[in-house]
Amino acid sequence: MSTTTMLQLVQQVTNELGIATPSTVAGNSNQDVIQILALMNAGGYELMRRADWRELTRQHTFYTEALSTTGTWSTSAYTITGIPSTATLSTAYQVQGVGIPNATYVTSVDSATQVTLNYEPTEAQVNGELIFQKVKYNLPSDYYSTVNRTHWDKSNRWKLGNKTAMSVTGSILPVKKPYS
Repeated sequence: MSTTTMLQLVQQVTNELGIATPSTVAGNSNQDVIQILALMNAGGYELMRRADWRELTRQHTFYTEALSTTGTWSTSAYTITGIPSTATLSTAYQVQGVGIPNATYVTSVDSATQVTLNYEPTEAQVNGELIFQKVKYNLPSDYYSTVNRTHWDKSNRWKLGNKTAMSVTGSILPVKKPYS
């Protein structure tokens, strides 16, 4: 797939119009460049409004994974031991439990019963309850980009965003295919 940058397009237009060719577009104070950029944006928005472009998108459904288990941890180590099984865990998992700071992730699966974390627990627990949530997923092989305002939790009918819970089952991730 051949791509053309915004700079290349603006340089082509300025050459055809016989005006000074810029070396940058973003942040350029030249009024000709500013106007060409505004016209390019207006043209792009017009193309977006003219068609639904559904042939360029497809839905991808992914299902979250979680494991509820037990383990032992202290305030002097980054490890959780005594987990009945770590067979399904990987560095794609976040962990929650009493005394485990927010945004704590598994940095390594050390054995069949132990994992290492990126943060040290703030409270010790013996056979404490844990929830490991998968938070990193592989994107589809034909993924190009997401479509804004289209991430939905279909089981609860709300848009996912900065202020909603992200542990979701059955979310839809539309993807935009590149031009071919």
